[in-house]
Amino acid sequence: MTEKIICRGIEHVNIGPIKVSNVNYEIMLECIDNAIFSDDKLTIVYANANTLNRASSDSLFCDSINEADIVHPDGIGVFSASKVLKMPLRERFNWTDYGFDFLEECNERGWKIFFLGSTTERLNKALVELEFLYPGLQIVGCKNGYEDVDDPKIFKEINECSPDILWVGMGSPKQEIWIYKNIDKLNCNVVQAVGDLYALFSGEKPRGSRAIRKLGLEWMVRLFHDPRKYWKRTVIGIPKFIRNVIKLKINKSL
Repeated sequence: MTEKIICRGIEHVNIGPIKVSNVNYEIMLECIDNAIFSDDKLTIVYANANTLNRASSDSLFCDSINEADIVHPDGIGVFSASKVLKMPLRERFNWTDYGFDFLEECNERGWKIFFLGSTTERLNKALVELEFLYPGLQIVGCKNGYEDVDDPKIFKEINECSPDILWVGMGSPKQEIWIYKNIDKLNCNVVQAVGDLYALFSGEKPRGSRAIRKLGLEWMVRLFHDPRKYWKRTVIGIPKFIRNVIKLKINKSL
């Protein structure tokens, strides 16, 4: 990871194989603004418990994360691990909490955004909702993430739309590896992995109450609503993550 001028001064915390950026929403917004203003390129991905578990055994995925300019923390697991390892992150952070706020910023600043990922049906639902909330928001294009996203036509379509920001929501590790392999083919300033954020905009992503989120238990809500998708990363993944953090703590103490 080579630090760029547009995000100079950001500290990074080593949690296992991943360098997690010590950022919050305000810092990320400033870096995005700098990239667009200076016509530079900025890549953003995220790190959570599932990400760190996978990165420990998948070198390509690990490289794709560490080559990003910003690897923002995502959820209670990474934040708690940083405290256990005596390298506390600035704050507990989840981009989902700021998704709507960021689109309002795009609306006010005239930033153009392209949505890549999810299904056509979900993207259409999200568009209806967002057009109602932000009538002036410039969503310049949308593309299904289940199609052949390595087709040269995809890059041509994105570049012809001239977005300032490309959101890639195809799930891990697909989205991070796609950005890593294709960043040089994209003529936009900000390329960001956003996971299942489109499901939030379409109203299909369940969220816990503010109290549940504050306690860091929103994973339980997701597991309840979609056990097929989340059981492995919670029932198996969380104990594995805790075990790995304990190992890191022990090794650091030796």
